[in-house]
Order: sequence, then C-alpha cells, then structure tokens
Amino acid sequence: MLKKHLNKPIKLCGVDRLQIKRWKTVFYGVSEIASTVDWSITYAYYKPQPPKENELKLFLKKLEDLRKECKLFYAGVSGERKKEVQTVLERLAHIEEEFHNYPFSDRLQFFLNRLEFFRKLLHAV
Repeated sequence: MLKKHLNKPIKLCGVDRLQIKRWKTVFYGVSEIASTVDWSITYAYYKPQPPKENELKLFLKKLEDLRKECKLFYAGVSGERKKEVQTVLERLAHIEEEFHNYPFSDRLQFFLNRLEFFRKLLHAV
C-alpha cells in the first residue's frame, strides 16, 4: 500500500512533483548560464556620452548658485528646518555625478528642472 502511494504524483501547492522537477532543471540551467556571463561588460545597450562643455558650465553655475542659496538659508533657519535644508544639501552632493552618468539626450533640461524643484522645495521650507 505504501508503494502505490509513492507512485502517485504528489501535489505541492496544486503543482505535481514532475512539474516542479522540470522547473528546477530550467532554473538551474539559467543559473549556470548566468554564472558564465562576462560581467565586466558594463554597457550592453547604451554608452552614456559625457556632457558637452557648455552644458557642464551652465549646470555647475546653477548648482553652485543653489548651494550658496542653501547655505544662506541654512544659516537663517533653526531646528527642524535645518534638517530639511541639510537633506537638500546632501541630495545636491550627488547630483553632479548623476549629471555625468545620465544616459538620455535631454540631460541639461532634466537636471535644470531638478535644480528648480530643489529651489522651490527650499523656499517651501
């Protein structure tokens, strides 16, 4: 009786054991393929172009103006608002690196809009 019971397909969560075995072989095959991939290839579909010199100058000028504005604003506020201004300054610390690595063509307009958003956020604080 026990032997007959083992020959029946056992269902786990509504799926029989044979189906689970097939899925495992597919999964293990995919994981073996993934382990043989050369992960040193960084850019498969695009290669980000560095920003043009005039774009970079304009962006850095606007960024520096906003940083100065933040520092002046930081000196004039107290308590909870200082933490909010500090958060804006932390976000601005990484924005230049993001500008260099942005893969799309509307880079300057996108980042000028982000700086304007931070400026409005600063004045809302």
